[in-house]
Order: sequence, then C-alpha cells, then structure tokens
Amino acid sequence: MIGNNIKFDEIEKNNEYMPFVHLKNLYELELAGNPIQKLSNNIFRGLEKLKKLDLASTRLLRIESNYFDHLENLIDLNLSVDEPMEFVDQT
Repeated sequence: MIGNNIKFDEIEKNNEYMPFVHLKNLYELELAGNPIQKLSNNIFRGLEKLKKLDLASTRLLRIESNYFDHLENLIDLNLSVDEPMEFVDQT
C-alpha cells in the first residue's frame, strides 16, 4: 500500500466478505485484472472516502446499482470488460 491507494492482485473470485471495511481513509482502489466474477453487496462497505475504483478487465458479469450506493465521494469508476455485463437497477 502506497499512501491512500491500494492494489489487489489476487482477490477471491466470489467475495462474500468485507475485505476493505477497515480502510476508511482509502481514496483509490485498483482491482483491475482480478478474476472477480461477482461482488457481494457489502464488499465496498467502509470506503466512504473512495474517489477512484478500477474494476477493468475483471470477469464480472453483473453489476447492481446498490453496490456503489454508499460511495458518495466516488468520481472515477472503470468498468471496462471484455465480456458483456448486465446492469441491474436496485433502487
């Protein structure tokens, strides 16, 4: 971890836990290139200060709008993927 940025090279494919809950001062999170297939509803809990989230080149097939509800400071979200992705509005 450098400053307030973090990169994970090997996050679990199916993450049913909250790995970032204690990183309250994190501003940038790079998960690009990880074999993530699905996100848990709470994966980004605790990241209230997050401004940049990179999920490019993952294996995500579905994104639900409520994944990002509590990321009020998020200004840069990269969802570039090679496969079609389904967006589901949970509001």
